Amino acid sequence: MTLEDELREVLAARAEMFEPSENAYLDLKRRVAAETHPIDPTQVGNRNGRNRGGRNRNSRTGWGSSGPRILAVAASLALLVGAAAFALQRQTDSEQVTADSGITTTASSSKEPAGSSDAQSEMAAEIVPDDPAVTQVYDVDPARLIGVQPAPAGVFGPPRASWQAAALDFLELLHLPSDRARLVPDGDLVQVFATSEDGSERAVTALKIASTTLNNGEDGFVVVRATSPEVTIDSPSVQQSIKKSSVVVSGEGTGFEATVGIRLYSADDGVLLDVAPAMAGNFGKLAPYEQRLSAAGRENAWVVAISTGGSDMGIEAFSAVAVKIDAPLPTDTHTVSGIPLDDPDGGLVVRDMPGTSEGQELLVLPSGLSDVRRRGVVSMVDGQAWWNIWLPAADTQSLDRKAGWVNSAYLTSGDPVGEASLREIANDFIGATKAGGVAFDQLPWSTRPIHVGWTRGLKVLSASGLNSTEAWDQDRDWLIPEERFSKKVETASLRSFVDSLAPDPVGNEFSYESVISVGVDPVATSPYGADQAELATRFAGTSWVQIADPGNGGSEWQTTTLFVESGADGPAIVGIVVTFWIP
Repeated sequence: MTLEDELREVLAARAEMFEPSENAYLDLKRRVAAETHPIDPTQVGNRNGRNRGGRNRNSRTGWGSSGPRILAVAASLALLVGAAAFALQRQTDSEQVTADSGITTTASSSKEPAGSSDAQSEMAAEIVPDDPAVTQVYDVDPARLIGVQPAPAGVFGPPRASWQAAALDFLELLHLPSDRARLVPDGDLVQVFATSEDGSERAVTALKIASTTLNNGEDGFVVVRATSPEVTIDSPSVQQSIKKSSVVVSGEGTGFEATVGIRLYSADDGVLLDVAPAMAGNFGKLAPYEQRLSAAGRENAWVVAISTGGSDMGIEAFSAVAVKIDAPLPTDTHTVSGIPLDDPDGGLVVRDMPGTSEGQELLVLPSGLSDVRRRGVVSMVDGQAWWNIWLPAADTQSLDRKAGWVNSAYLTSGDPVGEASLREIANDFIGATKAGGVAFDQLPWSTRPIHVGWTRGLKVLSASGLNSTEAWDQDRDWLIPEERFSKKVETASLRSFVDSLAPDPVGNEFSYESVISVGVDPVATSPYGADQAELATRFAGTSWVQIADPGNGGSEWQTTTLFVESGADGPAIVGIVVTFWIP
């Protein structure tokens, strides 16, 4: 009896001792795939110092499914898993071994030293498709794409020197965690598998890769589309020109609680231009969806539809289509405001990233600059709202960029507030100060910083610090104009600070028409030159209502001026300034 006959008998006897489990075949498939196709380091990305691992797959359907395959494995592996239905047959030099991945390779004989044939080192691997009449030949290198065509006219992106970098940076452009993705090449597609915290994974999209020429003249790759069967995009079409202030996105999808997310990202810098949910199918059943997103300015963008699965995969199934936006700029304009006269920056700093501790300074917008227009969705950093804004034309040319990030606390709408609204706010303010009428917490305080005090030495308070009676009764130290009052500090409650606003009411009626004045130029609220310069920077773009209290036989006037900005929710108080007029 030969050694092979003995081994065959041992395996047969061993097999009779075991009852295969229901999942034994799937378990074996995974193990064979892991052993047969070790991780190719060029196929996985590295973000934040972490390597992404996983099993290589070759997909025929676009989702990495390999389909049933007949498995031939070594006897030692069969003993390890205790599988009962496997027969070992010695392979000859010319026979082939078909592995679970779908790759058919010529097996080398155990008698021939590995690497003895140059032909074997350059051999082709064939992927067997679902249709046996169709055969594609792939390079044996699993990190290489084949059949990649030149990118069509238009801007896609981002272009990179390798398909791996193009795919990973495309995910980052869409704010998706590339360190949770595993990339598998498949013809001119890159299958993206997302991994959860427990290590499980699922296919989320297929990226179509095209070739392009980089800025340095070298060959490169670029993503031209992303497709997923879980959420499709029928409209807009690839490279469609968006000439209006909005774009309608439609298709079919399924998502968590029947919701899919529709987003618009800039293809130039990844800024989220708009986002909105859309109702679609549920429990894996596709249903039509439609949603409208805002579009403005001239730029290239990605329309993205995401199936919100409600899982911890890090990346949900999504599709993406590149479009060209050629629409008017936003109609809403804002003015740089709230800047102190002695501000060390001299204005509003524009940065290349949101947040004061991130990125670098690009330029400074002077106080009072109007026609500032927001671009995209607000970004919250440390509780502050940062806006991406379109830069002035001159700065766009010098900086070679069209937008930057600013702290929105220093922008006001710049639209004038109507006189009737200003007078109503003044009367409500007086009523609250006199312990009657509207309470402090009902006054229209701004969500922006509120400047309170003498013209110079203003305190910066918040709405929460001004909307209670207690806040107005506690003593505070107020910096006052020393050259006029021969002292630096006055200690008083905010209520007493503004208490001499006007005569007491007559009966149940407040009558202040003779002492209330309104306007839109902050300079007009003070006769003093230094005060005017400070007010012009602090309250640029706002309206004001002034409450005066003549005293001392007309030789002295105390005024309290409320600076008010207009907004989407109505007028809001951004400043309270007390001034003594001394003729």
